[in-house]
Amino acid sequence: MNNKKLLAASMAAAISGGMVAQVHAIKVQENGIGQLLLGSTYMASGDLTTNIVVVNTRTDAAVKAKIVFREGINSSEVLDFVLYLTPGDVWRGEVKGEVNAAKIYSTDDSALAADGNFASESNPLDMSFFDKESSGQNGYGHFEVFGVYSLAAGDYDTNGDGTTDVTVKATMSKSDLKKVIDATTAAGGPGSDAAVDGCGNCTGTTSAVNPGNLQIMGEVGIAVGGVNSATYRMTALGPNDYNWGNVMLYAPNNTN
Repeated sequence: MNNKKLLAASMAAAISGGMVAQVHAIKVQENGIGQLLLGSTYMASGDLTTNIVVVNTRTDAAVKAKIVFREGINSSEVLDFVLYLTPGDVWRGEVKGEVNAAKIYSTDDSALAADGNFASESNPLDMSFFDKESSGQNGYGHFEVFGVYSLAAGDYDTNGDGTTDVTVKATMSKSDLKKVIDATTAAGGPGSDAAVDGCGNCTGTTSAVNPGNLQIMGEVGIAVGGVNSATYRMTALGPNDYNWGNVMLYAPNNTN
């Protein structure tokens, strides 16, 4: 098996959560938009922080993504959490902390805070990184963002009563997005239309493993005293046969 097939298989295993997924040949995406984003560096120590931006570039699909942080010595996982991105949505977070004691901080409502509610100015996501290996090196490392599931814009029936109760669109609430995308995942897994079965007037369809709807991009800024001193675009991996319809092509730092 060549390296491309190995990488494709590894990516499929990671994003499918142990479920079978169709494997496509993948490549580094020159425009920075892909199904898997690689963040080569985060740093946090006193005034040194790392700003992270993740964008769902699809204006016609919502995305459930997972971000995984790994420490810099053994690449051991130190924290992971889910992002709920409406069509065209942007998540912003900051890695900060003292020497070798990093944490993630965000007031963005695309992720859940510690109490299980979506983050806000008054209830931020504020979670310390773990130190499973007792390495004392949580203050620097790398991270990945996986596009794991998507829902096309449209009407969905999450209650099973044959009527629409959630509409996937850019202006929808995050609680509604979590309800429909988590219900679909639990009910049927990738590729299932469980959320719309029996709903005569529903228009939405699931597209969990369709890479055309799992197109995210990211930007990272290494900041000193709150001002970025260096930035880089996250490396994006995706298949050779992307469908680029309804994709926003812009830099993350130009988004709202």
